[in-house]
Amino acid sequence: MSLTIQVQTMLAMIGMGLYVGAALDTYGRFVKRRNTFHLVTAFNDILFWLVQGLFIFYILFSVNNGELRVYIFLALLCGYAAYQSLFRSIYLRLLEWFISFIVGFYRFMRKVFITIFIIPVKTILKLLFTLCMMI
Repeated sequence: MSLTIQVQTMLAMIGMGLYVGAALDTYGRFVKRRNTFHLVTAFNDILFWLVQGLFIFYILFSVNNGELRVYIFLALLCGYAAYQSLFRSIYLRLLEWFISFIVGFYRFMRKVFITIFIIPVKTILKLLFTLCMMI
């Protein structure tokens, strides 16, 4: 393996370490943790780590044909540590803002839908019912 490929692999795995940290925080934000064992939560955890592992290996395979070396695991660990120490607080604030934005947008669109479609239909049906009762 040439030096260029090794540097590309190292940078890719540091990036994947950053990604795994962000993905883990995102997954933790959406999963409700319980004190007791639940089969669905265990299945989701296994599925999450399986997908993360496959994605890491896909990136590794695309960079250096899937050759595993010790420094690859060290680069993943360094990327994860960099995420935890440098980017975690920023990412969590950004994630909360994004979730709030999506929820607010959903509520706005729901109100628009109700105002444009539901209220006029209800009003027309009430009017028709009133007219039918008068006859």
